[in-house]
Amino acid sequence: MNRYSRHTLLDLVGTEGQLKLNDAKVTVVGCGGLGAIASAYLAGAGIGNLTLIDGDTPDITNLHRQVFYNMGSDEKKAIQLKHYLEKFNPDIKIYAVTQFLTKLNINELFNNSDIILECTDDIYTKYLINDYCNINKITMIYGSLHKYDGYLSTFMNKNPEDIHLRDLFPEPDLNVPNCSDVGVLNTIAGMMGILQANEAIKVICGMKDLMAGQLLIYNIVTNEQTKLKLRKNWNKDMTQTWKNSSYKMEYNCDIPEIEVTQLMASPKSFHIISILNGNNHEPITEHTEHIQAADFNIYQWEPEDERPTVIYCTSGKVSLQLAL
Repeated sequence: MNRYSRHTLLDLVGTEGQLKLNDAKVTVVGCGGLGAIASAYLAGAGIGNLTLIDGDTPDITNLHRQVFYNMGSDEKKAIQLKHYLEKFNPDIKIYAVTQFLTKLNINELFNNSDIILECTDDIYTKYLINDYCNINKITMIYGSLHKYDGYLSTFMNKNPEDIHLRDLFPEPDLNVPNCSDVGVLNTIAGMMGILQANEAIKVICGMKDLMAGQLLIYNIVTNEQTKLKLRKNWNKDMTQTWKNSSYKMEYNCDIPEIEVTQLMASPKSFHIISILNGNNHEPITEHTEHIQAADFNIYQWEPEDERPTVIYCTSGKVSLQLAL
């Protein structure tokens, strides 16, 4: 029996729609909780050319929602996911890119893509993808997570009036926490990853009722969902914004970073502070001080002696903000 026979029976897909899926070129940026699940369903749907972009390796704290990876392997997520999906559907072409997306490589990596699934948890990468896709008229499927909530929208990028990420949030907000900072229930990642794949399939097959111009908010605990109708708020020149943006954190002072191995070689030479919240706190040494980020008032805090102070969190994002 044909692999896609249950698709071709559907009036909204049919043989014509399945051929469109087989011819489609879809790129997934981020192979974590959203991207891995979305990629599996895209591969199952028969997306003919699937590109996976992620420069990271699996971390044990992510495996509760990144269900295709093995901790025993040093291979990048994109490579491990590619191997899994090739066994799952050997009839499609899958490309693994073990780089992080940057302004320098995005043109090469997005070349000829029909649709981009934005599945990252980095605020600057989200805007990098959004702005590039808007300028180059590439459809972007936006996904995001926060604890128990998932967010979904489709940015068509075909006409000037089409909604995109900057219409929701004009500039990157560094106060928006990621999963490493506040946690996430694993099932919401799976749910939203499937919905991202679903939007891509609908776009390719020409279905109606897309999430274009809308933002879906889904709560996995209450099963409540809210659809917000979006309006056009961004009227600046996107090309000029692209030219002026580096899409990475910039600051006017030198904030030195230290490797864990260097820190552990002489821990008593530093005043070490963990700003991790609750059960996430893990002292590096027995002398590690614990001040939760929410309780850390940098304006009132004073170092206890002349030793250099090292502040650490899970991702480095919150500690850098405090240091700034």
